[in-house]
Amino acid sequence: MTQVTGKSIAAMSRWEFGEHLRALRREKGLSMKKQAERLGVSAQQLQNFEHGGVVQPKYSTVVKIARTFKIKEKQILEVFFLQETQQQSSKADC
Repeated sequence: MTQVTGKSIAAMSRWEFGEHLRALRREKGLSMKKQAERLGVSAQQLQNFEHGGVVQPKYSTVVKIARTFKIKEKQILEVFFLQETQQQSSKADC
């Protein structure tokens, strides 16, 4: 499982995941524009990912990110969907 600062991807917040994506992109020496083209999204959309502003990414985008950075799709989906479900559940408990 991919780890960043001792934390699994699945345990990351959307913001932390975005930071991780930005670090991976920079590690590969890619500009935001070039990486956005590879993913088939706009530079603005990629920026939203990197700043934690994406709530529910398209599955096709998740697949492209996973393949580009060698991250399991399931791990990415957990960041966006499992945590969202857990947050909604804890709100309902209040």
